[in-house]
Amino acid sequence: MSETRFSALLELYVTGRLSAADKAEFFQMLHSGHYDEQLEQIMEEDWRTGRYEEEENQLLRSLIAEKVNFRIDSELADKKAVRPRISWLQSPWLRYAAVLALLLSIGAYFWLQQRPAGNTAVADVAPGGTKAILTLQDGSAIPLDSTGRQSIRQGRSTVLQQGGQLQYDVQGKADVILHNTLTTPRGGQFRIILPDGSKVWLNAASSIRYPTAFAGKERLVEVSGEVYFEIAPDAQMPFVVKMQQGNRVEVLGTHFNLNAYTDEPAIQTTLLEGAVRVSNATGNAVLSPGQQALVSPDNSIRVVPHRNAAQVVAWKDGLFNFEGATLEDVMRQLARWYDIDIVYEKGIPPIGFGGKIERDLTLTGVLKVLQTAGVHFRLEGKRLVVMP
Repeated sequence: MSETRFSALLELYVTGRLSAADKAEFFQMLHSGHYDEQLEQIMEEDWRTGRYEEEENQLLRSLIAEKVNFRIDSELADKKAVRPRISWLQSPWLRYAAVLALLLSIGAYFWLQQRPAGNTAVADVAPGGTKAILTLQDGSAIPLDSTGRQSIRQGRSTVLQQGGQLQYDVQGKADVILHNTLTTPRGGQFRIILPDGSKVWLNAASSIRYPTAFAGKERLVEVSGEVYFEIAPDAQMPFVVKMQQGNRVEVLGTHFNLNAYTDEPAIQTTLLEGAVRVSNATGNAVLSPGQQALVSPDNSIRVVPHRNAAQVVAWKDGLFNFEGATLEDVMRQLARWYDIDIVYEKGIPPIGFGGKIERDLTLTGVLKVLQTAGVHFRLEGKRLVVMP
């Protein structure tokens, strides 16, 4: 009977017909915690079917903000001391907030919009998107985005853009080998299918230089930033990836992620399928699936035997996965995706994180979630100041 009563009061609330007398009862039930699962099911179904008109959507969003903020405030009141590690997914209603952000794409954004946010800035920054620059052999630069449709002829190769992906079509044996470079800016990502059929995903602030047709004894490309590969097998022509400082990854046919940003503490090669050899002037290491090779600035190679590959490639699937990440790790990712500069006002707080957030949230939506770990921010245009 009480569940039916809660559903009836919720219906009255989101349609603006809840009386003053019923409002106190409704919010007492709302905050009791006994109807959390029912509330989530109702909101997900109503949002999915689009049953509410725009005005009623605003009321539903206000309710979400009210519910989530109430729980966040309650939990933080019980945990006044900042712990070295805080994972919002370990808390039922902080997890509920993350679920709303993921499933309804409104959670974190509306927490900030519905109530004062302390020192968090009211300005906002849109998330990154599908965009890149294709630089041809002759130096011509062609902007690419998620909507473009075009065809470019280069010798016996044709470059086809279909939305957020490039694909190469090679007819016959190439008489002249040309090289193109695909570059993503900060706040951009893109996909490409190379002339051999290998699939490549570029994260923000990354690049790959490659031939318009592969010839010779190896398939050689050069990369910077973060790139995910699914390599087409060819035992007669190994696939080789070159990076800075003479580092190489040699492949026969496999899936792996390469993180070679210059601002990261190490070059990371993470293997999902197959086998790769990571090598440089100081040595080499052969990886098995689930392993990761770390190349330090001195070019020494260390193998991590068990690495969560799904976490490493979460960016490719549209997610931030902050499990086990430090504040500095998180800020580097946000800087590249939102094209912002990070400034630490008084050093870097020793705070750890856990959990996942969709990469299509605005910056303030992400920051609101991160604030639950006790860190605060001030946004000054494209400059994010991290405060103690």
